[in-house]
This record gives sequence, structure tokens and C-alpha cells, in this order.
Amino acid sequence: STVAQDISPEAITFNALSDQALNATLSSNTVTVSGINDAIAISITGGEYSIDGSDYTAEAGTVTEGQEITLQTTSAATFSTTQNTVLSLGDVQATFAVTTLAQDITPEAFSFTSVIDQPLGTEILSEVVTITGITGGVPVGIENGQYAIDGGAFTSNAGLVEAGQTLQVNVISARASLAEAHAVLTLGDAVREFSVTTATDTEAPVVEVTFPPWHSFTAADTLIVRGKASDFSSIDELKIVNNGVDSTAVVLSDNGYDTWQAEVPLSDGDNAITISVSDAGGNLDATANNVNVRKGDFDSAIFPDGADA
Repeated sequence: STVAQDISPEAITFNALSDQALNATLSSNTVTVSGINDAIAISITGGEYSIDGSDYTAEAGTVTEGQEITLQTTSAATFSTTQNTVLSLGDVQATFAVTTLAQDITPEAFSFTSVIDQPLGTEILSEVVTITGITGGVPVGIENGQYAIDGGAFTSNAGLVEAGQTLQVNVISARASLAEAHAVLTLGDAVREFSVTTATDTEAPVVEVTFPPWHSFTAADTLIVRGKASDFSSIDELKIVNNGVDSTAVVLSDNGYDTWQAEVPLSDGDNAITISVSDAGGNLDATANNVNVRKGDFDSAIFPDGADA
């Protein structure tokens, strides 16, 4: 009589792989079919197999005693992810497990150099730094500023940075002298600061009177005086003095005195209107600009001394 059929193979083992690159094509160790005396079915999920060095396939087939089997699979597209390929030989199964490497979110050392003596209320740019030492797209965010990747548009929205890309940071400097502004960038588990310090304000604001002309005549009891003002820091106060006395006129401006106007009460005769201005740095110019206005009857209009008729 013949021997009994044996289609239950010996157990086989495929060595697990770890710390593998993403989307990589990987092969297993080779195992040999044993413990059978007749052909058995072979099938696979999650990959392909090769018998005795033949082309890899995912189609079901058969194997016999002594044949060698190698598996092939593609690692996952995400970090720290295990991809299982399961081979079935008759009534025996074996798993080939491939795990991708963990993402490295700690960049190599980089920094943004602090700057001083910067103009007030101005966009200041950091130097450009190249990011290394990370894997994949690492989250980046910023507080009190903006960042740009590879010279692109500046943004404060969250984004992703990969190794080899560049970063640049901007921040708006403070509107007071000798004040600091800080942009704080977070990349993965690294936090970096870009510090900007403004310069000392040593000069009083500059004032221009755009109306009325330097020498004027009017019969009105009040006159709208208009002008412009600018300063290295911020203007603290602008007031109108008439004939050496505070006119108490309310100076109106909605843009920090970039443009301003005030309705100034006039006295009969000559009105020496002077603009006094000071800034947040304590700089005062009590005679920043002036105009001369004579109030009288138009029938006998005579302009102030020094004016062209």
C-alpha cells in the first residue's frame, strides 16, 4: 500500500522588519516548504510571493516539498505604521510584518539672530535658515509674526516643512523707542524666537501746515487749520497756540496725526498760530510750524506784515 497523503506543512516564519523607509519595496527572508508529500495551495494578501526565484505574483497557485518562497511588499506611506503580508500554505499561515520608521520632528540646531536699532512700526525680516534633521512634513506655526517657506509668501497659518527647505520670519517692530517685539516660531518640537528692538527716538516730530497759507486774511471768527505730522516713534500730543496762548482747539485725527485738522478761534487783528508737538519719547518742539492770519473787514483787507498783497 502507498503512504498516506500529507498536506500539512511545517510552520514557516518570516522575520519582521522595523525602521523601514516609507513607500519602500521590501523582500522577506526565504523559507523552504517542508513536511508535505503532495502539492498544496498557496495564496497571499497584502503583497506578492516568488517560488524558487520566479517572478513575484499575487495570484493563487501550488507548491511542493522543498520549494523556496520569498515575499515582497511595499511599506506604508506613513510613519510608525505596520504593513502585514499574510501567506497561506495549505492550512498554515505566516505573516511578514514591515514597520516604517518613526518621524523625526527634531530639527538640527538653527536660530534667528536678534536685531537692534530698528525703525518703529516697520516690518523687519530675519535671515534665511535651511532646515535639516527632520523626516517628512513637520508642522510649523508662529505667534506674533509670519514665516515664509522657500521664499514664498509670508503667512501666519499652520503649515508643513521638510528637510532642505528654508524658513524666514518677519515681525512688526514696536511703535515705541527701545522696545522689543518677538516672533515665536514652532517647528516640530523646536521653538525659536526672532527678537527686534527699536532704536532710541531723539528727535521731535515734524509738522507741516497744509492750510491756510503762511500769511492769510479772513473775516471769519474761526479758521480750519489742516496739516500733516510724522515722527520716528509715535506722536503723543499736538496742540494749536494762538498769540502765545493755548487755543484749546480740538485737534482731530484718525491716523495718528499723519493728517490732522482743528477749528481755531481767531481774535481781531493778527493771529500768530503756532503748532506745538511732542512724541512718546519725550521730544518736544513748541514751535514746530506756524502761520500768520489777520482777522478783519474784507473792505479794508490788509495781509499780515511780510505777506505779498
